[in-house]
Amino acid sequence: MIVERYAVVRATLRALRTRRFLILAGLSGTGKTQLARRLAQSIVAADRVSGAGQQGQGSRLVEEALARAEQGESNFLFEPVPGHPEYVRVVDVGSGGAAAKADQQHEKRVGFLPVRPDWTDAKRVFGYYNPLTGRFYPTDAMVVLLNAFREFVERGAEAGSYFLILDEMNLARVEHYFSDILSLMESGCSLDPDEPRRVRLGELARVHPLDTLVVSQGSRGVHDQRSEAEAQAAFTGVDTGGKKVMSAARTGTLEQMVPLRELDERRFVYEPLVKGLEFVTRPTAPLPPIDEKRHALCLLYPIPPRVAFPPNLTIIGTINVDETTYGLSPKVLDRAFVLDFTEVSYGAAFGDRPDFAALEPLLSELHAALAPKGLHFGYRVVSEMLTFIRESGGETDPVTLDFLLMSKVMPKLRGSETQLRDPLNSLFELARRRGLERTIRKVTQMLAQLDDAGHASFF
Repeated sequence: MIVERYAVVRATLRALRTRRFLILAGLSGTGKTQLARRLAQSIVAADRVSGAGQQGQGSRLVEEALARAEQGESNFLFEPVPGHPEYVRVVDVGSGGAAAKADQQHEKRVGFLPVRPDWTDAKRVFGYYNPLTGRFYPTDAMVVLLNAFREFVERGAEAGSYFLILDEMNLARVEHYFSDILSLMESGCSLDPDEPRRVRLGELARVHPLDTLVVSQGSRGVHDQRSEAEAQAAFTGVDTGGKKVMSAARTGTLEQMVPLRELDERRFVYEPLVKGLEFVTRPTAPLPPIDEKRHALCLLYPIPPRVAFPPNLTIIGTINVDETTYGLSPKVLDRAFVLDFTEVSYGAAFGDRPDFAALEPLLSELHAALAPKGLHFGYRVVSEMLTFIRESGGETDPVTLDFLLMSKVMPKLRGSETQLRDPLNSLFELARRRGLERTIRKVTQMLAQLDDAGHASFF
């Protein structure tokens, strides 16, 4: 379970209702990604289970559950932390049960996208079209974006919440791979104030070169004369080398195209994305449930050539700030709320673990030595320390503690004279008092590096 302060969780929920872009920054291992996932899943579950009919209602219901936990009442979303009244445990609700239907692609509401350092363009976010197979290979981001758009167009202000979580989003330059989304967010979909059933699409972004829907799963052949006519129209002007267009259709691209008519009553949702229209009008009557066995949306999950950004989609990014990552530009920061996660409470997070009492004095000393320079560590490190002690039969002798410091704490220390001199001196005294021989030797070496070069690192 993730442990965080009530004030931080409450601020996060309110920020999500204020702005559809949130960045969680700070210390590695403090649970930023898991907090984002669990809050997103909780809001989705509250939306679907309660049948909330107003945008942001799921977040408000979750905040009400948080307030009840603060009064000492456990619920399926939050649990108070005994002995630590400022902290709350955020429970993992998973998909929210059967009502959330989060496992099916066409109903997926929470997408997760780990960012890689080589990302340079929007294909990493949306996915890509392969002309050899004629298919589009969408990412979680594309799936969730289309699902959110479809529900917003169908239900308007009653549409449920959708979330995209970008993990370690500044491992690559955000402005390079995320520029399309940043632009779409500024002029996204909105309801026409004069005509509630009409939706203004706002800015559109291209995701593949064909002016038609493309299959992303399953298989499809060219079925009838109408399909043939639509396929030929889509390829008007293409040189086929004297061959009939349909003779080439079964070998690749053409047979993977999806005519709008195959989407049945939901054709209107995708038509403006295919044709690049400015508006779409919602039907007066509710649409029937999607048929899992026959509906093209389930069988093929077609991808339109353009996408728009719906207001019921929220993006949460996590970042670590160190020399291995890129800074965020004003263009990104102006569009987001930024929450800082640098404070930790090992007692609140692990006070109920059987071996924590034996390790707590060392953790307190380490935190006092490292935190003033921002070199302290998060919950992940402590969790692994406690697991190692459990596997060692509960031993906290100098050999065990020496190993833990040399394997989990010291390797992350690097920096200049100003950053490291005081922390290293404190660590030396700590290791000397506890008889941690390997740590003493390593700290001595690093202090010598500082004397010689003004900079030191573990390696």
